[in-house]
Amino acid sequence: MRLNNTKYDLINDLPNNALPVSIYAKDNNTAVGYVYIKYERYLADKGKYPGYEIRCFKGSNYVIPE
Repeated sequence: MRLNNTKYDLINDLPNNALPVSIYAKDNNTAVGYVYIKYERYLADKGKYPGYEIRCFKGSNYVIPE
């Protein structure tokens, strides 16, 4: 667990369509870990764009869908 930082870009303003990762996973009937895995594969150029970005807002990770 990262105590001082996050691996995702920080944002100061949360967009209206942003969802916590856990809520996004539940709404899309998938596991939280898989939401992260798909995004990590995209960042590493090993997968296609998943249709969302993950950003950190006030210490919590949020999914920002297209």
